[in-house]
Amino acid sequence: MKRVLLCAVLAGACSSRAGGLNDFDSGPPADRGAAIDGGVVTSDTPTVDVPAKGTDVPMAVDAGFPEDIPVAVDVGFPEDIPVAVDIPQPMDLGPTCRSDRDCSAAGLVCDIPRGACVECVRTDDCLVTGQSCVANRCVAGFDSGTPTDRGMPTDRGTPTDTGLPRDAGPGATLLTGLGGPNGFGPLTNCMVGSDDGSFTGPGSDAGTGAAIPLGSGFGAGLLMRGLRYQSIYLNNNGNVSFGGPVTTYSPNPFPRAATGSPAPLIAPWWGDVDTRGGGQPARNHVCFVAETNRFVATWYQVGYYASHDDRSNSFQVIITPVGAAGDFDVEFRYSRCEWTTGDASGGTGGLGGTPAQAGVDLGDGVNFLTLPGSLTNNVLNLCGTSNGSTPGVWRIQVRSGAARFGS
Repeated sequence: MKRVLLCAVLAGACSSRAGGLNDFDSGPPADRGAAIDGGVVTSDTPTVDVPAKGTDVPMAVDAGFPEDIPVAVDVGFPEDIPVAVDIPQPMDLGPTCRSDRDCSAAGLVCDIPRGACVECVRTDDCLVTGQSCVANRCVAGFDSGTPTDRGMPTDRGTPTDTGLPRDAGPGATLLTGLGGPNGFGPLTNCMVGSDDGSFTGPGSDAGTGAAIPLGSGFGAGLLMRGLRYQSIYLNNNGNVSFGGPVTTYSPNPFPRAATGSPAPLIAPWWGDVDTRGGGQPARNHVCFVAETNRFVATWYQVGYYASHDDRSNSFQVIITPVGAAGDFDVEFRYSRCEWTTGDASGGTGGLGGTPAQAGVDLGDGVNFLTLPGSLTNNVLNLCGTSNGSTPGVWRIQVRSGAARFGS
């Protein structure tokens, strides 16, 4: 290229001979290795015209070095390929959906917040070994990072957690290894298909809810509104209560009015749960385990009123005592978040109306804590958010009868 430009500048100074590139040289004759006789080249031997290494390299040779072609070198490195450019975004993927079953015919899964059928929501959805889920696509060998980088939960619970079963949702891992067919508790500790009931004993939800004694590790009980509670009630509609069962299906904003002495309430998902859609014990499963130093209640793939089973939620509450003064910790785990509202709460297809509420109401009209998104459609985000480092896990501390976020 340099020779062409030079010829243009000199306006025709280059020879038109076949060996023209060797006939013109702006350097001294010694550089060419040819004799000059009256302006006529008398010797043009190619073997003589080879420049010494590193002294007079023609452009045609110099252009071949890789350092002059940066694009050819840089393109091959993964860090130069932005994910946003190379990986199609979710809006390009598939039809709308409400649950995985809407996408199963196409071999896809449902990205619930976007309502789109996609290849994957998490790496677990990729069936081929070595693939990772990147922007809802299963990509081979793309992500070599840590489990946190790949959207996988890092919190596998306490040592009793076997990791079985794994819910299909986008949130946290539920605590298992507690007995029973799903690992959430023996069948004698599970509710039968119910609408607004409370646990009344093995195999029945008729009559008044039964008080479940807390373990001996809870000492003198749990301190709330100046009282100590040594038993707990498991309610179908996504909460546990103290002092009596709660059958209300549409959530009331926290704090509830102190008049009438409302029962203290710990609610991972206070909404109109309806487990009459069937499938027990594989789904629509509400169970508990009362251990010496821990109470665990699980709502596994539960539907919503009236007996709807097209969307399901999976969540859990874990209560552990702290010291002997009645203090305790509460942990909410959200594994699957697909619906917010039952039909009787103004919902349509599981959404709208009066959405679910999550948090702790200690029943005195003063001390309470509400999780972000409660009573709005954004409550679905609890599966992917946290007040700690693990998406889908929220921790609350109750100290001296007052609630605050833990870590």
